Amino acid sequence: ALLLGILFGTMKFHDKKQAGDPSAEQAAQMGNANVHPLHVPVALAILFYLYIGTESGISGWAAEQALRAGTGSSSTLAPMFFWAGLLSGRGICAAFLSGAKENTLVISGLLLSALGTTLLLLASSRWLIAFGVVLAGLGRAGMYPMFIAWLSKWYGERARRLGGVMFSLAAFGGATVPWIVGVVSQKSHSLRIGLLVPLAGCFGMMI
Repeated sequence: ALLLGILFGTMKFHDKKQAGDPSAEQAAQMGNANVHPLHVPVALAILFYLYIGTESGISGWAAEQALRAGTGSSSTLAPMFFWAGLLSGRGICAAFLSGAKENTLVISGLLLSALGTTLLLLASSRWLIAFGVVLAGLGRAGMYPMFIAWLSKWYGERARRLGGVMFSLAAFGGATVPWIVGVVSQKSHSLRIGLLVPLAGCFGMMI
């Protein structure tokens, strides 16, 4: 972090285009054209909230679910499999982005993540749990970068202002959804029922 701070401190960034520059005028026109009805930023905000929330809900409770399923000390490795699936998926998604439709890629990823979460809920062996957690991470790999790309594409320069709201909601989701999982599991005396919360979040994002 210190090295990056020094690097950015010494970098020279290009100045903004002057008002008379044709490219600046074109960008301004595009910014004015990117006016969407209220439900569009609301839907995008919900996606940011649910994505980080469900991601934290699965990765945060995967070890406890594996422990309750009887995997013993190896249960602590469950989150590692989730992040391994997420990391490897980011590289795999990059190969498909140029040829696949964005909506198809996101919906397919959500279905894969929902399948992995369902396996985590039902599996009783360490290998099935690991496989489910990997699928849950793999399916989510391309979503967050895609949401950020949509924000930039739809709102242009205004994305800088909206981005603060979206990222705050994402952080709020990461703080609240795992807590909701815990509350639901405590009330129902079953972590499997609690993990239905991030599973429902997957279907909510599909909608």
